[in-house]
Amino acid sequence: MLILYGWFFGVQTVCLIGLRFVDRTVVDAVPQPLDLNSVSPPVTLLKASNCSFYVPWTNCVGTDLSAGAISWTCEGSGIYITYVNDREFLESLADNEDGIKLDELRSVMGFAFRSNVLFTTSADVSLFDPRDDAKMKSYMLLCKMLASSGPLSGVYSLECQGLKGFQEGALSENSMVSLSVFAQEDWEHTLIVAVPSESEIAPSQQDINTIITTFSVEP
Repeated sequence: MLILYGWFFGVQTVCLIGLRFVDRTVVDAVPQPLDLNSVSPPVTLLKASNCSFYVPWTNCVGTDLSAGAISWTCEGSGIYITYVNDREFLESLADNEDGIKLDELRSVMGFAFRSNVLFTTSADVSLFDPRDDAKMKSYMLLCKMLASSGPLSGVYSLECQGLKGFQEGALSENSMVSLSVFAQEDWEHTLIVAVPSESEIAPSQQDINTIITTFSVEP
């Protein structure tokens, strides 16, 4: 009987027991729709890789970090902005025979996979799930915990002008926010906006909305 139980319900039982020892505020949080109706005036156009976007700050000086990555310091405000193009960054690691296989990674780094991870909660796990479903849900919850931004408060979903993605953190409560933007090619564009403690300017969500609503990716 124990063998039969372990075969049919072992994965589900282990997952349900494990959920008793994790932070439910992380596991059960799901993205909330982001209101993009209010934006700050666009001031400076920034370009990187095959994309561009406006920020509401001046005197932004860029520094190349690595393949597909660049950082700006907006001297007029002290704001730091970091951009990473996942495809270009990973291509730089896939030059040799033993390198990363981009086609294999694309299926686990696209919008659909990220969305499934973020929207899976402990309430989706049941003792009576089929084994394969239980394994998948357990994997999604594990990915969700590993990818959690920790101190950043709140996760938000965004959709604008053919772009989809997520925002982690809110400037009303954090000193930085992280944006994950997906265009039609379904590779992630990551943007991090950080506010140093000595900054004389207090950025708002309207400022972040300016970046999101003006973000453009060339085919």
